[in-house]
Amino acid sequence: MFSYDLSIVWVGILIALIPAFALSIYLARRMKSMWLVFIVGAIGWTVALIRGPILQELAKAFLRSWILSTGAMAAPYISTAINSLFAGVFEEGIRYGLVKKIKRARADSRHVLLFGLGWGFGEAVLIYALPVFSDVYLRGLSLPFTSVLLGALERNMAIAIHVGMTFMILQAVTDVRYLFIAIGVHFTVDFVGVSLYISTGNVWTTYITVLTIALILAEYARRLIKAKKPIETDYTAIPKQLGQY
Repeated sequence: MFSYDLSIVWVGILIALIPAFALSIYLARRMKSMWLVFIVGAIGWTVALIRGPILQELAKAFLRSWILSTGAMAAPYISTAINSLFAGVFEEGIRYGLVKKIKRARADSRHVLLFGLGWGFGEAVLIYALPVFSDVYLRGLSLPFTSVLLGALERNMAIAIHVGMTFMILQAVTDVRYLFIAIGVHFTVDFVGVSLYISTGNVWTTYITVLTIALILAEYARRLIKAKKPIETDYTAIPKQLGQY
C-alpha cells in the first residue's frame, strides 16, 4: 500500500507526463515515422544538456569571479541571464539543426508537433519525473503536495512552449532570422520567469508569466498548423539522416 508521499509522487508524474504522451499516441498511432520524430525530439533536448559542462568550465575560468564582482544585487540576475542565453542558444540551435537535417521532422504539421512533444516530454522525464521519484523513493524526502502539483503543471506549460518553439524553428528552415527570434524568445521565457521569482519571491508571478507565454506560443503553433503547407520530403534520405544521430 502506497504512503501519502509515494501517492503524490505518482500523481505528479502522471500529471506531468500523461497529457503529452496521450496526445502523442492519438496523433502517431502506429506510424513509425512519427514515433521516430518523437524520440529524436527527446534525444535533442538531452543533447542540449551539453551546455552544462561548457558553462561550468567557463564559470571556473572567469564567469564566476566576474559575476560575483558585480555585487550582491546584480549577480543573481546576471547569472540568470547567462544561463538563459546558453539555454536559448543550445536548445534552439540543436532544435534547428535536427529539424533542418531530418526532413521527416518537418514533413507535415503532425510530425512537427510530435517533435515538439517529444522534446518537452524528454525534458519532463529528466528534470521533473526522475528527480521527484529519486527524492522520495531513494532519499526518503517528504515533498509538499502543492510543490509536486505546481511542478507537474509547469511541465505541461513548458511542453506547450516547446511545441510553439518547434513551429518557430520550422520557419527558420526557410528564413534563418526565425532562429534568432527563437533564441530571443527562449532567453526571455527563462530570464523573465526566474528573475520574477528572485525579485518577488512569489512563485505564482512566475507561473502566470510562463502560462501567458505558453498560451501565446500555442496559439502561434495553431495558426501555423492551420495555414502552413507541409514541406516536401524526400523519404529515401531519411534512414541515412537518422543514422547520423
